[in-house]
Amino acid sequence: MSSVPLSEQLMAMAFVDRLRHEQKQVQEHLDLPRRRAEIAERIRAYYLSNNIAFDDDLIEQGVRQFFARRLMFEAPPLKRFDAWLVKNLANRTVRPDDASALHPGRWIAIVALMLGAMLLADHFDPAGVPHAPVSVLAEAAARHSEKSYDLNMTLETRRTLLATLLKSNTEAPDANVTRLLTRAQQALPVDDLDEALAIGRRITADNANEAELQLAALKEEQQAVSEALSQTSADLKSASAIIWMRQGIREVRQNPKSAAALARSSDLQQRLDLLEQQLERLDNEKDYQQTFFAYSNFYRDVINTIAGVAVQKQ
Repeated sequence: MSSVPLSEQLMAMAFVDRLRHEQKQVQEHLDLPRRRAEIAERIRAYYLSNNIAFDDDLIEQGVRQFFARRLMFEAPPLKRFDAWLVKNLANRTVRPDDASALHPGRWIAIVALMLGAMLLADHFDPAGVPHAPVSVLAEAAARHSEKSYDLNMTLETRRTLLATLLKSNTEAPDANVTRLLTRAQQALPVDDLDEALAIGRRITADNANEAELQLAALKEEQQAVSEALSQTSADLKSASAIIWMRQGIREVRQNPKSAAALARSSDLQQRLDLLEQQLERLDNEKDYQQTFFAYSNFYRDVINTIAGVAVQKQ
């Protein structure tokens, strides 16, 4: 048995896992060639599933242009009223006898009226239906596209972890682990989120209302996925902890020194029986904390008991 305290090992593991997760997130955002390849492959799969003819070179060119332009600012197209204002203000000349028109107070009032008219015009389509400004919608669509990508990456990570835990539980079945993994499997979405609105990347005044509706639907889907990930995270964490602690208990029972320590100490044996019961009903974060605390103390005392016996023999 190792003499390294279990608490130190666990704290070090938590620190390493956090650094590994941060490094993975940074790498995902920096590894543009891989992201381009993934998106290109998804486009090919979509075309194949819908029997649409495509050209590989055209897909590669389009994906590269998308990533080249994704950080460029695109000014939204001017509506009729905006274009009229720009044209008239740019071509307007001030005569000497109109110098009174340059009075600061008058210009403040004129500018305020113009800004108010522009804001009102920007919030309505030609049919008179209010909608969010095109620039705001475009920014929100880009932001939620990135969020969908991040959620999809997290989904893939959770699916991989679930498969690993299912395999581990098959090798050493545990009823509570089976229950937790089944619940996580049922809650985990099967399909990925769409990483773009159905209307495409270009949002104009003509499709602003449709884009706003699609964006609202996407937000609801992302919220549902986020809640599912939160639930599965807790269940997978609990299942993983049970598997790990069960393995530690098996090692304690199989090791001759720790098995002898259990046989000599009725307190250790009673605590082990209680720990077994806690593992059978572990279901949430509170149960996890209590069970983990009990396991850590039990494991530490077993090590200390073995070490005390060794000192007495010397």
